[in-house]
Amino acid sequence: MATILSEQLHRSISVQDLWPEKQFTTPPRAANPLVGLASSEDVMEAAVTWLLNCPVQQPESTPEASRTELVSILRSRVSQLRDFDDGVGGKMTLDWILSDLSWARSLTDGRCVGETVLRELNACVSDLARMAGWLMLDQGKHDQSKALLLLSLRKAAVTGRPTMAAHIVSCLSYVYLWEGDGTQALRLAQVARRGVEGLPQGRIHAVLASRQARAHALLGELSHARRCIEEAFRALEEDADDAPWGDWITWAVIQGDAGRSWLDAGEPSAAERDLRSAVDMMSDKGKRSQLLHLTSIAEAHLDQREVDGAVDTISRALELNQHLRSARADQRLRQLRRRFSTSSARSLREIFSRMDDQFPSTDPAGMASKIAAG
Repeated sequence: MATILSEQLHRSISVQDLWPEKQFTTPPRAANPLVGLASSEDVMEAAVTWLLNCPVQQPESTPEASRTELVSILRSRVSQLRDFDDGVGGKMTLDWILSDLSWARSLTDGRCVGETVLRELNACVSDLARMAGWLMLDQGKHDQSKALLLLSLRKAAVTGRPTMAAHIVSCLSYVYLWEGDGTQALRLAQVARRGVEGLPQGRIHAVLASRQARAHALLGELSHARRCIEEAFRALEEDADDAPWGDWITWAVIQGDAGRSWLDAGEPSAAERDLRSAVDMMSDKGKRSQLLHLTSIAEAHLDQREVDGAVDTISRALELNQHLRSARADQRLRQLRRRFSTSSARSLREIFSRMDDQFPSTDPAGMASKIAAG
């Protein structure tokens, strides 16, 4: 945090300046959390290794087991950053998370701490790496996203939290969905669900099933996608999960996954219905998800030749994207621009012109370079 504030305020700020009442020792410099890049083989090997060695679910830590001040501070920070990620996101949030991740990793390397405390520290590292990986994806940096999610998976695997580890594997599946690799996305989604077989149904099972549905839809397997969506809603009705980090998994989230599944499977009418329902249910914390769903609703309108509805929805998406600037939303909007660039509808040409003003370059490769450099 001190490093980020120093950069933003253009003056030196130390940890002691922020918390003068506490005594701090300078932690050793942590390894860069983005060591190396992850290939598809790396990802699949890590997922299967976790599955084969999946530990029994450990109970949530009691206050007595987590009473050290260090762990307490870290867990509080993770919770704060999780809320900040949900509501704000962006590069500043990512920098914050990476700074805390670097510090947290240093505490797990070569320190003489008890087994319980070490498990808690590894859990915090896993949570921070997962959030950083998700934000890297939203900035369009897929390789870095995979590297961070693999770090998160490895740490989760040693903490006795198979539901968290399964969720991370499903996040890796989601990255491959955005790369258009339905086969790899499906393999990882299936591994994730297999890892929590036999555990009580609830929110985590629901999102794992909905992400498998997304992979089936991308592969054109509509019947399998429909079955997984039905399983996701049934699991959500059970609501037996006791994981506080999973409270973001709501009816709106699953409804949105269902809508995108229908769209990828060539069912735009059903997609529009579910996506619109998801947007209506979302709170202000879900602005990025609303933005992504609006781009999908616009696509559903255009697939049904409903130009006026598409123009209105793209306009709303562009307004949101000015404030959030999500590379995922950029990607979706550019795809719409390319697919329907030959349309003769005047209103559509005008909204595309507005889109060009927001995105100076329509060259996807150029956009990727800018994102990677920025």
